[in-house]
Amino acid sequence: MIELVLEIAARAGSLPSTVQALGMVRFRAKMEHACLDCRLYAEVGNPKLLHYMEQWPTLQELESQVRSQRFGMLLSIMETAASPPKLEIRTISEQRDLEFVSAVRLNLDGTAPVKEEPQLQP
Repeated sequence: MIELVLEIAARAGSLPSTVQALGMVRFRAKMEHACLDCRLYAEVGNPKLLHYMEQWPTLQELESQVRSQRFGMLLSIMETAASPPKLEIRTISEQRDLEFVSAVRLNLDGTAPVKEEPQLQP
């Protein structure tokens, strides 16, 4: 899976229009048959800092999207940022879930519980 992650700070007074524009790009991405997921978040404590994420099954699918008019809209939004946006393309080769956490915490065989940190005495 390939993940595109964008962190963008909206300019003062332009948060609603930035969110609306990113929402439109998100909507169009989700309409693409190969789109696995697409999300838009605001940073807790700093709502002007937005996080936009797309997931695609292959690098070829992402490359196709980068050439699209929709992606041109995303680039235009990035140009309006209050500071240089951060864009990352991540290749994800494996995903794990709570079963992994459980196995690690139980030391894989269910017999060794997680070591507790010693409590500091006041």
